[in-house]
Amino acid sequence: MQTEEAWQAVADERVELSALLADTDTAAWNRPSPCGDWTVKDVVAHLVVLAEAGNRYAFIARSALIDPRFHKSIDKAARRLSAATQPHELTARLRAARDGRFLLPFVPAPAALGEVLVHRSDISDALGLPAHAPDERVRAVLETQTKLWFVFGVSRSIRKYRFVATDADWAVGPVDGPVIAAAGEQLLQIATGRRPLP
Repeated sequence: MQTEEAWQAVADERVELSALLADTDTAAWNRPSPCGDWTVKDVVAHLVVLAEAGNRYAFIARSALIDPRFHKSIDKAARRLSAATQPHELTARLRAARDGRFLLPFVPAPAALGEVLVHRSDISDALGLPAHAPDERVRAVLETQTKLWFVFGVSRSIRKYRFVATDADWAVGPVDGPVIAAAGEQLLQIATGRRPLP
């Protein structure tokens, strides 16, 4: 997936997720998600923080003032935003910031799409929303995840597996690797540690 195509997909997915969440009951936003100890609201706030980040170097510098460990600073920023913001405001801000292009240096654009799709799956699991279609976006994200396993906090052994979508005609990974067969979105969850390896 080319860079501009990936960023257009990011924008599309942010808008679509905002629409999915528009009618969600306020109490449901406090449900736990598969993403650590984050609630649904925390996950959405995390996506908003990244969408609104702006200039990457300025954002990294601001984050360092919260916590010098970048992943911890993002966690804290998301929790603060979650606590201070109403659900309808978060969905509006995610939609408004659809064109945000924050990425860490040297990380390809499909990784940003991965952030949105994987966290969408966290939200869908918690709220019982429909799974994402097993389209080219899911395939491209899975391919990126297996190459950048360290970014997603999973074992490098993930690179040896052959991920085969049971609901689409594609596969990712070495052709001679051990096969993991599941629906496209479930493969994303396995590759990011949301589900255990079979």
